Amino acid sequence: MKDIDLYNVAAAGIGYDFIKEDKRTLTGRAGLSFRYEGYKNPTREDTKSAGLDFGLNHEWELENSKLVNRFAFVPAFEDFSDYTVTHESYYELPLSNPKWKLRIGLSNDYNSQPGVGVDELDTSYFTRLVLNWD
Repeated sequence: MKDIDLYNVAAAGIGYDFIKEDKRTLTGRAGLSFRYEGYKNPTREDTKSAGLDFGLNHEWELENSKLVNRFAFVPAFEDFSDYTVTHESYYELPLSNPKWKLRIGLSNDYNSQPGVGVDELDTSYFTRLVLNWD
């Protein structure tokens, strides 16, 4: 249980495509960030910290589906041992109408310094229906 009321990471930086092909991309990014975590428990101090933001995004379009992996590492300036790591991987299949897709995957959210009684790692498995407005 994370006990988070509001969570936000705002970041700006630069990115570079290590692989840029018609059906496959691998993009790295680096920049500055500001992380805010507001907790429901009033005795827990909210987190407000400036820091770095590093990420990797990989997308691979297969014959009629898509595989996506995303990874982000966000350490705080004040204490580099205070960081978050987020990861998301999913497989996406088109449905009979190509505007609709089925997305099956998992996401992980790790906080190196959670509050007392709060889990460090939160893992979610998901199935989503996605509508593209193109």
